[in-house]
Amino acid sequence: MFKNRWLKDKRGIEGLPMRLIIIVVVAAAVLAAILAMINYINPPGTLKVSCESIIPQLHVKDGSSGNVILVDASGDVGSSKIEGISFTITVKVTDSKGKPVSGATVILSGAGTAAGGTTGGDGTVPIDVTNAKLEENQETAYMKIEVKASGYNKYIDEEGIILQRVYT
Repeated sequence: MFKNRWLKDKRGIEGLPMRLIIIVVVAAAVLAAILAMINYINPPGTLKVSCESIIPQLHVKDGSSGNVILVDASGDVGSSKIEGISFTITVKVTDSKGKPVSGATVILSGAGTAAGGTTGGDGTVPIDVTNAKLEENQETAYMKIEVKASGYNKYIDEEGIILQRVYT
């Protein structure tokens, strides 16, 4: 009985295609809006950090390179405490494509000291580290590197710089 009434009522069938067209148009507009918003949402980029050069100063030996600082302990008796370790290290910050990142804040901390600076247009910053120390019987100390830049994920390397006691 219900079946027969539905077939005889032409109004229901005639209005159905128009409703489907409206639903498809609205769905397409919503989908287009979502896709347009995705273009405006950029996930943060990834930073790459490297140590470019080291200028040795107090207690630091020539030959230090990369992220390893060679601390001269040749005059020390039995692994005594070494204080006042000083050096200048140039840190370079790039994005995942290798382009320099300017305006990034670089902070070095650990070994009893902290220092920092902001990268220039070439993505580098020279940082003067003063008064670092190696405790008695401590052969190795680590300095943490933290880098923050707008539009990028925060970079942290807990063992970014290594202070290594050497006897020569």
